[in-house]
Amino acid sequence: MQVALDDYVWAAGVATDLVNTAPEVWHGEDKLPDLDSLAAFAELHSIPANTRPSDLRAVHRLRATVRDLIDHPTRDRLVTGATALTSSIGDVSLDATSGRARWTVSLRQGATIADALSLICGVGILGVVQSLDATRFRACGAPTCQGVFIDTTRPGRRRYCMPGLCGNRVNVANHRARKASVAPTPKLFEIERAVAPTLDDGLDDWVLVDTLIWNAIQVIPKDSDRFAGFFAAVLDYLLREGLMIVGDIGDTGFEPWTSSIDDTVERIIRDCQAVDWSPRGSLCWLSNTPKGDQRAR
Repeated sequence: MQVALDDYVWAAGVATDLVNTAPEVWHGEDKLPDLDSLAAFAELHSIPANTRPSDLRAVHRLRATVRDLIDHPTRDRLVTGATALTSSIGDVSLDATSGRARWTVSLRQGATIADALSLICGVGILGVVQSLDATRFRACGAPTCQGVFIDTTRPGRRRYCMPGLCGNRVNVANHRARKASVAPTPKLFEIERAVAPTLDDGLDDWVLVDTLIWNAIQVIPKDSDRFAGFFAAVLDYLLREGLMIVGDIGDTGFEPWTSSIDDTVERIIRDCQAVDWSPRGSLCWLSNTPKGDQRAR
């Protein structure tokens, strides 16, 4: 296999796709869980490879290394890190078979799929640093996405790691938010119908925001124009009445957020809409206050 040193756009795209197979991008699901998925990834990107059992762990380590470089994109660090990825893997040569001479790196005999991907990622990173600049290494602009990408577009205005997925989610969320802003104000009895079962669930343990979403859907269907506004009203009611608090689960147990009620509601609505109201445990938790426990009993 040969990698043309001027084909950094393709190589950077492979690097982006590789790091975005990681579990943190997919709410815990690894998109490269086994050798079959690794072989499929190689085939998708036209990378010839005969996978071996040890390759999967090596590719996972490479994925973490490339992610760390994209997360901390200083020029010197990128050059040093990417150079290490390309060292001792291939031989530099001048390929004139395509009608014009191009500097290429050929993988040495016996190279693994991890070696191939390491070379490709290194070439992609070095090419972008040289031809563009270190500002092209970015985090995804979608509010709940943990993905990253290398922007090789000419104008350099790419915002999302997977534009067809993350970009569409944000557009849908914004559209629904605009529609919700003109929806009728929820009635108190409707709010109470979602509040009561949520407080009941909170008597025994902390509850995921997913539970509140489910209880709200039992009152107003998720595909209704009213749903986003209704859910916001339910959450706002729980917080302003002092019935529940929002937080995360950390080393010390339940760790409450310190943001204002307005900021908390806005953040949760935005993040829920970005994942189409299916956070799957990835967003936040709610805990009953003593007043909330009393109301539930």
